Amino acid sequence: MLVSVVVPSTDRGEGLERCLNSILQQDFIGELEVLVVENNSKNLDVVQEILQRFNGERIHHFFLGDCVNANVARNFGASKAAGEYIAFLDSDDEWHPRHLAKCLDSVERSQCVCSSFFSVKNRVSTSICGHYSGDIVNDLFVEKSIDVRTSALFFLKKAFDVVRFDERLNKHQDWGLVVDFSRRFRIAYSNEPTVNIYVDGDNRMSAKTNVPASTFFAKNKLTGLARLSFILSRMSDEIAIGTKAGLVEYVGLLGGGFTGLSFKKRVAGIIFVLCSKSVLLFSIVRSLLGLYKSVLVNNK
Repeated sequence: MLVSVVVPSTDRGEGLERCLNSILQQDFIGELEVLVVENNSKNLDVVQEILQRFNGERIHHFFLGDCVNANVARNFGASKAAGEYIAFLDSDDEWHPRHLAKCLDSVERSQCVCSSFFSVKNRVSTSICGHYSGDIVNDLFVEKSIDVRTSALFFLKKAFDVVRFDERLNKHQDWGLVVDFSRRFRIAYSNEPTVNIYVDGDNRMSAKTNVPASTFFAKNKLTGLARLSFILSRMSDEIAIGTKAGLVEYVGLLGGGFTGLSFKKRVAGIIFVLCSKSVLLFSIVRSLLGLYKSVLVNNK
């Protein structure tokens, strides 16, 4: 049994060696191949120097010079993969030693395993796990009882090949994949965190807003309450770390307002809409959101 692991990387020095060590040190019954897909790197020596330390042990190195986004690199790596199973690990994250063993235990009951994980910020780890109802779209966007990261996804390869990453997505790529996958196949969820997701640094896409990319995701991947809840979250992000102009764009997506959402979400939505009309209120709520996220939901 062969498990293929795709690792996209762009000018990644710090973290890549840790990432690769965590793959090669997996404690499971089976064989491994690692496909490092370097995309859009400006300094080609950085990754090559790190890979030389592993003496080519089960590692295949590919380079894509003109790559629109990481999904292109992931799909390219998947196209070269020979394994019966496939997993993805971003080059700044790492797996715990029994990650693949736990995934293999669960994948027989589904075609994909989504593992819970530790969010690591400033060397502090926070467990990100919760209740999974079996409806991953509802749990992700409406209930927000779980979260998904690419580095925590494990697939039966023949099922992944039917869906693949949507290369049109420049943000929310992990969410896009599980939304698409859930329409065709079953997804299992592991409540035991076996992945470290490092959120330090400003270079992670998840640490930045991208209104056009998020708008595209909302229009093309979500409907109903899931879309409304997603837009509400993006409005919150835009106030916290984005711009008032971005907030105005999200207000334009609301359509019928916040019908169907909880009272708490409706109140938040009304406040956010008012923020889109007032610079002063926008500034006040930004300060309050910053305090809330740093003190009450630090590292989420």
